[in-house]
Amino acid sequence: MRALICLAAATVLALPALAQPRPPGQRPPPQRQAAPPPAPPAPPPGFFPCRTAVETCYVGVVAGPSQIAILFTNNPQAEGIEAKPVELSSAEAPGTALDLAASLGRVVMVTGSYAATGITKAEVVDTASPLLSFMMKQSAAAEEAQAAPQRGGGKPPARR
Repeated sequence: MRALICLAAATVLALPALAQPRPPGQRPPPQRQAAPPPAPPAPPPGFFPCRTAVETCYVGVVAGPSQIAILFTNNPQAEGIEAKPVELSSAEAPGTALDLAASLGRVVMVTGSYAATGITKAEVVDTASPLLSFMMKQSAAAEEAQAAPQRGGGKPPARR
């Protein structure tokens, strides 16, 4: 009961002070502008996406018997490579397509050299399990869906 009386007394004393108008000429306090979100932190030392810090790798979904749709690469010269699936040629037999038919729809990590024709001297480093492949494809799809409105995309495509 005493707590209720104390709460009522505090409310009665605080509300009139908040309801008082500001004196003329006094501006309201400036509103804080929302700070831009901080950049993601740099990865800790010793953390890199490939087997070594200097190795160039490509992570992507196998889209055809010798094609992958790139999800990630640490190659700065491969700007825009994510736009469409790229061809892979084998490191063992240059000029021969790398056979990825057994990994169709799965996520793979490959190394090689990027050229205008695709990735040459390609070697498969690792193939993700079906569960990990599913999760990575879902994550990539969610990022694309989130980025689409920011790019000013029009209406979503019609479902068939």
